[in-house]
Amino acid sequence: MDIKNIFSRRQKILRNQFPDVYQYTFMSENLRTQIVRIINKASRPEEKLGSDNSSNLFREIRNILCDEYGLFFLTNANHYNNPENDVITFVLTEKNIERVLDAIELFLEIFRNLQISFSKPMLSIDDATSIINQRFKEAGFGFRFENGQAIKLDSDYLHNETVKETIKLIHDKKFKSVNEEFLKAHEHFKKGNFSETIVEALKSFESTMKLILKSKNIKYKQEDTASILLKHLFENNFIPPYLSNYLNNLKSILESGIPTIRNKTASHGKGDKEIEITENLALFTLNITGSSINFLLKNL
Repeated sequence: MDIKNIFSRRQKILRNQFPDVYQYTFMSENLRTQIVRIINKASRPEEKLGSDNSSNLFREIRNILCDEYGLFFLTNANHYNNPENDVITFVLTEKNIERVLDAIELFLEIFRNLQISFSKPMLSIDDATSIINQRFKEAGFGFRFENGQAIKLDSDYLHNETVKETIKLIHDKKFKSVNEEFLKAHEHFKKGNFSETIVEALKSFESTMKLILKSKNIKYKQEDTASILLKHLFENNFIPPYLSNYLNNLKSILESGIPTIRNKTASHGKGDKEIEITENLALFTLNITGSSINFLLKNL
């Protein structure tokens, strides 16, 4: 389901009035209202305006958020007996952007789990996610939802189609460990935990290689480093010979790039000298890890 392309929206597109640069600290009243309208449509069946399932959905969202934030209610005591109003008011008024994203993320997660209990919702979970992402993009709000999780967009990162393709690829159940670790890396990057970003990204890369080796019945040790795992892959002709020149270069990038970054920073002791893990370094690691995982799994 797409956003209705009304006249004023078409004119904004023609005048190139949608933001080219993302910001991450402000959600306009219009954007918040659009998100609430999406939530309202998705949480209600077509034939009636309310349902027990809808009440359960908002009650669960509020319970989780209140548990995490140490609150009895999200906005004010008047909404204590109406969890839906409490959650909706929270999305409309909460100043902490990360908490607003918490609420939307939980809605998408819990709604997906409950969707089978809903009688023909006005908006499916996939349509709701797609429209939320479109609204965010048009508002220049630098986040989107991938596989139910909020991910921070960056012009050099998640605009990169290769990395976005990797996220979709590893969502397959058979890549569960890779998916969990790569998404953890995203979560750490979003929170500014750049050292942890590198650790989780590299874990996902190593898990990818172990998964491939196991599927090919190639022996390896659980404690093998990325460099040794790479060696197994190349020695056992996992990649066609005609790509040897390309893969020799790729191997050099991987061995000198990903494993070296990890060995010299996050996964080893810092010693006497404090090592600064910058956003650019974490971003580079995520990029090269995502591209490499994508390449390897597509050849599985």
